[in-house]
Amino acid sequence: MEDVEEAHICPRREHNSYAPSRPNVLHCFGVDFLSNKEVLEVFAAWQPKQVEWLDDSSCNLVFEAEDSVQKAKQELAAPGQISEEIWVKTKPISVGKQKDAKKGKARRGGLKELCFQLRVATEADRKDPGHSGHTDSVYYAHVKEQQALEKQATELRRMKKRQRQMTPRRKDAAERRRCTETDASSFNEKKRELTTD
Repeated sequence: MEDVEEAHICPRREHNSYAPSRPNVLHCFGVDFLSNKEVLEVFAAWQPKQVEWLDDSSCNLVFEAEDSVQKAKQELAAPGQISEEIWVKTKPISVGKQKDAKKGKARRGGLKELCFQLRVATEADRKDPGHSGHTDSVYYAHVKEQQALEKQATELRRMKKRQRQMTPRRKDAAERRRCTETDASSFNEKKRELTTD
């Protein structure tokens, strides 16, 4: 499993064989730009109780039973993975929302295909001291940027809608003026013709 850190925000946390194992907790690497809800949806079949975020790329999933961790690892493992290895790479997993049938466009983010790396968590798999998700997280900065872009797009749509609503009224008023002016000039011409005859 070389070059695992290439496409991830944070480096993979290596297994600490000296730290006590947490058999009911699954350590998951590769969750970059996933929300808490999306992570829980991926592992919903094994009923995780909670997600412990370590950094932008890693989290721990806490399960009620120890066998849920092993079942999740086995069922998600890519073909050819040896079960005795500490890290297990998953087969591609679809995450996110599919196209919205009513609107005909993908919802925020769309469907993503991801591969995770899984192992049983240890007591050493904890958030770094002093790390704050809201200030140190690339994910939160990305979410804030997306929200700002969505707000900007909404304002732009509203402005365009207002312009569309205003434009026909102006056209109608201008058309009425033109018709009135044309009618008046036609009337005056006919009046002149009649008076000259």
